[in-house]
Order: sequence, then C-alpha cells, then structure tokens
Amino acid sequence: MISLILCEGKTDAIFLSYYLEQVCGWTHRFPKEDIPKEFTIKPNTKKCESAEWYRKADDFLLICGVGGKDNFGNFITNKIIPAMIDGNVFSKIAIVTDRDDREVSSICQSFKSMLKPIVSNVADNAWTDNQYANSFGQEKTVDFLLLTIPSDKEGALETILMDAIA
Repeated sequence: MISLILCEGKTDAIFLSYYLEQVCGWTHRFPKEDIPKEFTIKPNTKKCESAEWYRKADDFLLICGVGGKDNFGNFITNKIIPAMIDGNVFSKIAIVTDRDDREVSSICQSFKSMLKPIVSNVADNAWTDNQYANSFGQEKTVDFLLLTIPSDKEGALETILMDAIA
C-alpha cells in the first residue's frame, strides 16, 4: 500500500515524520531503489516544498510539505491529481493543516473543491471513502482524511506542541 500525507511546510513534515518513526515504526532511510517507481515527486525547493519517503514492512508513505497553506491547491492540482488520475498511485491520502483562525467547515469545503475529481467526501478527523474515474474510465477508490489542528480552537500544530510541553 502507498499512502500520502500532505502538510503545510517542512517543519510540519519533520514533526509528523518524527512521530511516525518513533511511535509507529516507519523508517525514513532505506535504499533508493525501494522507492515505488509508480510515482516520483520533485519538490520545488524555491517554494519550500519537500517530499520524503518512508517504509514500514511492505507499506510506503510519502510525506510532502506543500510550501505553505496557500500552496495546497497548486501542489494538489499539479502533482497529486495527475498521479491519481493517470496512475492510481495512492490508496490513502491524509492532509494535516493548521486551523489558524478559520472555521473547520470552511476548511473542509476548501479541500473538497481542491481535490475534485478524486475526493468528493471530506470530513474533519474522519476517514472517508471516495470513488473517482482514472484516465482509462475505471472506477478507483481512495481513502481520505482531513486533520485540522487543533480542531477545538484557533491555532496550529505548534500550538499543540507548546500545550503538550506546558
């Protein structure tokens, strides 16, 4: 299985990867030839994008920092949707985003719009099944999770970390 996590930036990607390595047993460093050949992503470092592969047994995970909350749409449109339509690369996609001062319902609607045509069911903090047609007209399925942090108040991933330290 190949999964994808999209987050706002490199710092968020580092926090997530550290957690996944320490708590869930994912490994960051493994032979480059083991990286799934179905999909390679070239992050635009000038836009502060990042892309790192992780492995756990036969499962692969790609964590991408998209270069800021305002770049999700561009990143998804240019890199993720074509990979899904042409290659059905990911079986699971999760997006981790800061709530900042936005309403969760507005964030859900925004991602629903950005992820068309591969994702039509979006709920915060819940996996949803989504069907879409690939470039051959075949119906495919992808599981999708939107995780808005924190879900109960204004803030960001760093807010959660600071609260945990306090």
